[in-house]
Amino acid sequence: MTTIDSLTIGEARKLAELFCGGKSTTTHPLVGKKVLALLPGRFIYVGTLTQHGEHYCLADAKNLRYWKERINGLGGFAANGPVNGDKLDDCPPVWFRASEEIAFMECRYE
Repeated sequence: MTTIDSLTIGEARKLAELFCGGKSTTTHPLVGKKVLALLPGRFIYVGTLTQHGEHYCLADAKNLRYWKERINGLGGFAANGPVNGDKLDDCPPVWFRASEEIAFMECRYE
């Protein structure tokens, strides 16, 4: 009989996946980068993505409340950044479960 103290790391990961509904805690490839995050309720935030298990956090976050029409819509925002007429509001860090993420776009502007 195996005890919890004698589990290998691989066995412990498999056990954790069973209790977490089979979801992996693999690090998202955009962790550490500035992203535009689309979240439920049509909320859109920009910030630096960090991951803490099954939760994400956007540090130095801003809420994108309004953006002017432009080529490629939000993709244009992510590529080229804000323009005159966009409305970005400072906000505290934004925390959400990884399962709540609708989409991330890497921001390529400085």
